[in-house]
Amino acid sequence: MKSAFLFTIMLLFVFSTYTFSQVLPDKANVTDIISVAFSPDSSMLAIKVPNGIHLYDPNSLLEITFIETISSLNTSNFSPDGTLFACGSKDNSLIIMDVKNRIELATLTGHQSKISSVSFSPDGNLLASGSEDGTIKLWDAKTRLGIATFKGQTGKINSLSFSANGKFLISTDSNNTLKLWDPKTYQELATLKGRLDWSLSPNFTPDMTLAPKRRAFTETLKLSDLRLANPNVLTGDTTTIEALSVYSGDETALKHIWTTNAGVIQGSGNKATYRAPERPGTYSVNVRATDGAISSERTAEINVEQGKSESSILLSNNTYWPAKEFKDKLSYNVNITRIPETKVIIHFDITQDKDKFDSFLIIEIDGKVVLQDMAIGNEQPSTGIRTIRDIDVTNIIKEPGRYTVTFYMRPGDRTENGWLMNEARIIGVEGSVE
Repeated sequence: MKSAFLFTIMLLFVFSTYTFSQVLPDKANVTDIISVAFSPDSSMLAIKVPNGIHLYDPNSLLEITFIETISSLNTSNFSPDGTLFACGSKDNSLIIMDVKNRIELATLTGHQSKISSVSFSPDGNLLASGSEDGTIKLWDAKTRLGIATFKGQTGKINSLSFSANGKFLISTDSNNTLKLWDPKTYQELATLKGRLDWSLSPNFTPDMTLAPKRRAFTETLKLSDLRLANPNVLTGDTTTIEALSVYSGDETALKHIWTTNAGVIQGSGNKATYRAPERPGTYSVNVRATDGAISSERTAEINVEQGKSESSILLSNNTYWPAKEFKDKLSYNVNITRIPETKVIIHFDITQDKDKFDSFLIIEIDGKVVLQDMAIGNEQPSTGIRTIRDIDVTNIIKEPGRYTVTFYMRPGDRTENGWLMNEARIIGVEGSVE
């Protein structure tokens, strides 16, 4: 049965080439035939020659038309509905032909070397072209506009293939590297390297898994992202991290190994809890996922900021402050008994109760100015405006003792009503207000 089938194919080819050579002696020689392909509905047979495409009726073997091209052709493919024919040329361009109207629709450029493979998506909306320059371009088959360029293959593109559901695009190159792409997000999903024994171009099985012709497919794994609940945390605080992966096997077989260069991290599978160190800075968290045979790593940065110290002295809480004149002030005598922190901060939270204000804030410690004329106005909100600041006074409060902290408000021309000192506090010390 198989021998009879092969004999029929050989007879058809011999008879076809004889007919072609008799009918088109001035356009192509039988030795110039590059490849042959049937349209998806088998109503046409395309014979590709260097200077164009011969379309034949496979039943009568009569020529339907000849579409001539300026450039020499290399690779080609029909669209799923058979209305378009895409050809990769040796001058680095991609030629789109209208089969029904028998005309060349467009010549698309962008590759730096000749095109070695073309493939339509199952719905016919996308067209992928691969080049010997190692790049893959994605085109809109209807508008003929470029959509994206995929880079990452290190050799000449050998073949391209969309999955039957159109969700994946696979490519192989001359360096035995296979890559899986997402044609919607334009992201690389997986890479497989090694000595692959492909008897034909890669294909997808009906369940959307990839299968080479003479060798079992090795699992692929890529950590695509590290998702942090909060990339900015305070010293001593915690945040959660989730590792997202693209894995062709059973994800329950994956083992995740979490590490960090500062702080503490505890992981359970693809999720972990990170506790920040007591020192501010930018630190890294790393996770390595493996199934024992292959592995993938991902690193993320976490910004650790100084948190509010538990050691502090409350100076004021919800204190009304007229601040009509410069002599209106809030003054506090503080007895500091201990300085356990490396930094000493004056923290204040002030609200203006109504609009039309224009004032400046001054803060002194024992007569030394630590904040000079900070503009705390020049706005006209419909409700009160709130100002919250931290002032480093480590160079003033260096040792335990008695200190006088004074807040002055220098009113401008438009000041009306007063201010509310929501909170004033010295952070990083222990003691009391006298």
